[in-house]
Amino acid sequence: MLKIAESSLQFHREAGAGHVSPPPPEPRGRCRIESRWLNLWLEGSAHQIELGSNSISFLLVFFSSDELHEAVRRPLGCPKQPMIRGEEFVQGTPQSSHSIRSDLPTLRNLRIFEAVSRLGSITGAASEVHLSQPAVTQAIANIESQIGARLFDRRNQGTFLTADGLIFEKRVRRYYAQIERGLRDFGKRDYGKNLAVLLNLISEPQIRCLIAISEAESFAQAAQAINLSETTLSRSARDLQGTLKSPALFRRTATSMTCSLAGRELARRFKLARREISLACEEIDASRGHARSRISLGVLPLGGTSITGHAVSEFCRRHPDVRFELVEGHYDVLLGMLRSASIDFIIGMLRNPAPESDVVEEYLLADPYVVAVRKTHPLADKTDVSKEALAECRWILPKGDTPRRRAFEKAFSNLSELPTVDIETSSTRHIRTILRQSDRASILTRVEMLAESGAEGLVGIPLALPRATGKERIIGTTRLLDQLRTPYQTEFLDLLRDIARTI
Repeated sequence: MLKIAESSLQFHREAGAGHVSPPPPEPRGRCRIESRWLNLWLEGSAHQIELGSNSISFLLVFFSSDELHEAVRRPLGCPKQPMIRGEEFVQGTPQSSHSIRSDLPTLRNLRIFEAVSRLGSITGAASEVHLSQPAVTQAIANIESQIGARLFDRRNQGTFLTADGLIFEKRVRRYYAQIERGLRDFGKRDYGKNLAVLLNLISEPQIRCLIAISEAESFAQAAQAINLSETTLSRSARDLQGTLKSPALFRRTATSMTCSLAGRELARRFKLARREISLACEEIDASRGHARSRISLGVLPLGGTSITGHAVSEFCRRHPDVRFELVEGHYDVLLGMLRSASIDFIIGMLRNPAPESDVVEEYLLADPYVVAVRKTHPLADKTDVSKEALAECRWILPKGDTPRRRAFEKAFSNLSELPTVDIETSSTRHIRTILRQSDRASILTRVEMLAESGAEGLVGIPLALPRATGKERIIGTTRLLDQLRTPYQTEFLDLLRDIARTI
C-alpha cells in the first residue's frame, strides 16, 4: 500500500505529455484530491492508495488527468464526496454499440505504441511522449494484455515489432489517419502544425462520448447508452468542443442538444478509426488459428437475401467460430452504416454509379425481373400469356417509387388502367408466402425464383418486363474504397463471387 500526503494535494500537468485537464471548478492544468482513500483502476486491477506520505508527483508517470477521471472509483469510508469522479469509464462496461465499446486500448496507450514502433526504442518513445521508461513499458504491457499477443521483441539493439506487432502497427497507422482526416475536415479548418498537439489533447472518453451523442437523439439517451451520468457526458462534450475551439460540434433542437452535421462527420471518422483496432485484434487472432472474427453484412431486402444466405451458410460450415451479423434495411440506411464502420459490406442491387466517392461497387451477377405465380396458378402452364390476362390478376408489390413498381407500371402502361395491386410490401418472405397461398402475381428476380425450387414453389411466366431505370439490374457488393480487409472478409467475398458464377 502506498502512502501519500493526507492533506489536499495539487499536481500540475507535465508540459507536452498530452494529459487533459479535469473540468471546472478546478483551473485547467491541475487536479485536486481531497479524500482519504482512492480506488484506482489500472487496466483491470484495483489498487488502493492511502493518503499519508508527502509525494504524489510520481503518479503523473502512469495517469493523465482524464485517466484519473476514468479510474477513480467511489472512496471507501470517506464522508466527503471526492472531487474527481469517473467510475463510468471502467473498462469492460457493456455498450449498446461496438463502435463505442470500452475494451479497446486507450488513445494514450496507442500514442505510446506508435512512438515505440516508429522509433524502435523505449527510451526514445519515453522522451517523445514525455513519460518515464517504466510508464512506457507499462503501457505496452497493458496493450499486449488486452489483445493477448506479444507486440515487441526487446533486445540490446532496440525494440522490434513481432509478426503480431506488424499487424497491429499497420492498423494503428490507419487509426491515426482516420482521426487526422476527420480533424482536418472538421469545420474545414487547417490546424497545420498544431494537429499533432491537438491529437495529444483529445482523450478516449471524449471520443466515446462524441460517438454516443452522434448515435442518439439527445445527451440523455447518449449518456444512458454508455452508462454515464448526463453531467459527465456533457462535461466531456464541452471539453472536446473547447479543445477543438469550435462551437460547431453540437446544435440545439427544440427539445435537446445533439450533434451537428460537422460533429456527426467527425464522429464517423472516430468510428472508422476504432474499427481498425477491432480488426487488428481479429487479424491477430486469425493468424494464430483462433477465429474470433465478426462479419457484419447489410442486406437489401429485395435483391441480396438469397445469395447472401447461401454464402453465409457455406462460410459458417467452413469456419464455425466466425460470427455473422445480418442487417436488412433500406439502401440509404445501410450506406450510412457502411460509411461509419457499423457494417462491412452491402449486398444487393448496385446503384451504378456509387452514390458516394468513398465507396466502391463490385459486380456479382445480372438478376433480371420475372413475373412470379404459384405452380397451381391458372396461368402457370400457359405458353403464351397476354398482358390482358395478367391484368386480370391481383398483384402484390412493393409500394412507392421502387424499381419493381416502376417496371410493373411500364409493362402495363399501354392498357387503359393498371392491374389491381391490393397488397403492398417490400418483404420477399411475405411476397413468397402470399403467392404460394393465392392466385396473385408479383415481380421477383431470377435469383429469388431459384430459391423457390420446392414442390410448393413458384414459377415464372414469360413476359418481357422493361428495365425500370434503363439500366440492367445488377446484384453486387458495396464496400469502402480504402477498406483493408481481414483474411476472413477476403475469403467471404471470394465465396460470394464463386456462388454468383454458378447461378
